[in-house]
Amino acid sequence: MSDKSQLEKDIERRELVKIPFSVLVLIALLSVALGSLGVYTFKLKQDIGIRELEIRSRDQVITSIKRSLDNEKSEFLAIIKALETGKERVKADPESMSGGPDTAPSVSAPEKGRKDSAK
Repeated sequence: MSDKSQLEKDIERRELVKIPFSVLVLIALLSVALGSLGVYTFKLKQDIGIRELEIRSRDQVITSIKRSLDNEKSEFLAIIKALETGKERVKADPESMSGGPDTAPSVSAPEKGRKDSAK
């Protein structure tokens, strides 16, 4: 048997298990740092989510603008094609487009009004 009493054994065990104060402070600082790091990453994830939503909305605006530009482009191409076919018709039959005095523009009435208002 050992010549140590139960009290001595308990004291020795506690000395072996006893944690120094500096180690406790270090553990506390590390836990605070990990907590703040967790809060920071959570905030970053929220900011990233908000920015992703902004990017998606901008992408939607960009795609709608592209669609409208494509629609306008197709409309302009249709107008150009119609005008080109009109020119071809004029080249083929120039007499149908040339008319008599009915087709000449009349400018007499508006110009008189301008001269009177200038005086």
